[in-house]
Amino acid sequence: MRPIFALPVLALLAACRTDAAEPPDGCGAGPLQSFVGQALADVTLPADRTTRVVRPDQAVTLDHRPDRLNVLLDDGDRIERVYCG
Repeated sequence: MRPIFALPVLALLAACRTDAAEPPDGCGAGPLQSFVGQALADVTLPADRTTRVVRPDQAVTLDHRPDRLNVLLDDGDRIERVYCG
């Protein structure tokens, strides 16, 4: 009878993948990672997508939009992070 009880456990373990892929890059942030560390004035952000530039202590909405490019700046207007959401 023990093999019968093992089947559901094996099925659950098979559903738990440790090699899950990274979320898709729906906003095109991947190729723009070279912008990190540069001054905002020195880069050209893509005009063909929704982009949100976020400065320190700026209030932003918490809605997640996978197609939106977010550019996070530091106090000196240098790019700290480029990500989707």
